[in-house]
Amino acid sequence: LMAALLLSHGAAWAQPASEPTPSEVGDGLRHTGQCPADLEALMPLLLRDLPSYANRVIQRARVRDRSADISGYILLSSPPDIDAPPFDPDNPPPLNPIDPESTVQQVFFTTLERQYGLSGFAQIQAHHQLFLTLTETVGWQVVFMQTILDEYPSGALLSEPRDNTYGVVAQGIELWLRDCQAGAIDLSPP
Repeated sequence: LMAALLLSHGAAWAQPASEPTPSEVGDGLRHTGQCPADLEALMPLLLRDLPSYANRVIQRARVRDRSADISGYILLSSPPDIDAPPFDPDNPPPLNPIDPESTVQQVFFTTLERQYGLSGFAQIQAHHQLFLTLTETVGWQVVFMQTILDEYPSGALLSEPRDNTYGVVAQGIELWLRDCQAGAIDLSPP
């Protein structure tokens, strides 16, 4: 009986997979494929998954260094703003000079974060300006990211623009881009 069960299931598994039909889209299944080469197609997918990727970076940091209690979480991210002011290659972001011939593109987005302390928690809105480039060999890469923090919902400014290229959110973006390039991301529309 077990052999017959395995054979009957094995026959179904051995059949080649077919592309989903339009009626199957939105069926709850993961649809993976090639990482989008278009920034407008890439960013909604990235920002949909960014809170979970950034929170994994936070959790890994906690496991590695238990003395540093990073007490905060990324709750959500906004839709991307790709129609931002044009990037001026003659005035690149600080700390990372950019080749004017490169295909650097910028996008703005916001994350809502919750940080815990002795007196409770605070919600912080982080406004990010992200610069990405698309390479032939590796795919999308983070070039530079700067962030401004303000208190949510009051909007009181908490920081001036700062380099956040190696921060939690940028690391989450880099991990997502790596997974996207490997074909491990669900490319179903958000």
